[in-house]
Order: sequence, then structure tokens, then C-alpha cells
Amino acid sequence: MSVENIILFGIVIVLGIMLFRSSEKPTSSRRKTGQFSGKIRFISEQTGEVIEMNLIDQSKKSVKEFSEETFLANAKLAFQLITDAFTKGDISSLKKLLIPELYAVFEKEVMERKEKKHSVDFSLICFDSVKILNKSLSKEEVTVQFITEQINLLKDAEGKVIEGDEMTVATVTDTWTFKRKNKTKWVVSATKSGAVYG
Repeated sequence: MSVENIILFGIVIVLGIMLFRSSEKPTSSRRKTGQFSGKIRFISEQTGEVIEMNLIDQSKKSVKEFSEETFLANAKLAFQLITDAFTKGDISSLKKLLIPELYAVFEKEVMERKEKKHSVDFSLICFDSVKILNKSLSKEEVTVQFITEQINLLKDAEGKVIEGDEMTVATVTDTWTFKRKNKTKWVVSATKSGAVYG
């Protein structure tokens, strides 16, 4: 057996051991360390070329990976909860779902609306599109674009519509940034909105 074949055989054994390890239950130390990168270098018997191979221990991946599908499903739920709370003037719910700086903006709008005895009628017809526009490398901050069909009315104390149209459905594009608060909870840190009536 040639030297190159012996080396290749050794690499196959190493990869086989690593594949076996990937099927084992991750330990707490593996969860903390993440992926492990290693390199193997050998010389080709035929060409004399130095060949370098990168090895990644898949068994040391993070146990809980970021799932875009799950995140977007939860983002849609958060969108509905926050718009509903804002419509009803439920500032206690808003406080749990927004960072303090953004909560202060929402709270101010709600309180001004109450002082003027204005009310909001909001109807979310459907989601046309929900997608991730950007996410940080650490997945600690994710920006999502929501395109929805909705009817949004502002009424005065007598119930007269002063903003919006009861017969017109608006296509609204909202861009929200979600920030991880802890391992299981996210809050909204920024919002931007624009409506098209047609």
C-alpha cells in the first residue's frame, strides 16, 4: 500500500469516528463550545503537492439552531398582538413586547389619543408577505418586513371617521426589528410603516 493510500485510509477512519460522535447526545460542554475546526495536511505521493483538509466536528454544533420558519410564524403572532394592543390602548401588554424606548413612543400616542377621546378601528385582512430582510451574525437581532392588507380608521369622540376610509383596504408595508431579550423571548426594538391605498 502506498504512503498516500495509508494517509487517506487514516483520514477515512478519523471521519468515521467524527460521524459516530455526531450521533451521540451532545454534552453541556459541547453546547457551550460550538463548532470545532481542525486541519489535516499531507503530501501527495504523485505530485508532491501539500494538501490541506478542513475538518468540522458536527457533534459540537449549537443544540438549538435558528429556524427562519419558526421565527416568522412567531413574528406574525407578535405583529397581531402588538397591533391589537395598540388599537385597544393596552399599554401593559405593549410594555412586555417592546423595548423601553419604543414603548415610550407607543405609550405617548395611546395617551394622546385617550386625551382627545379618539379611538382606532383596525382590521387585519391578511398577510401578503412576511420575510426576513436582515439578521445579525449572532441571530440576536432580526429585521422582518410585513406586507399586509388592512383597514385602519381613526375616529373622534362621536365615532366619526377622521382618518382612513371604511370602504378602502390599504396595502401596508411594515418593517420591524426584533431583538432577543433572553433565550426564549424576543421584543420589538424598531418599527417603520408605509401605506398604499388603492
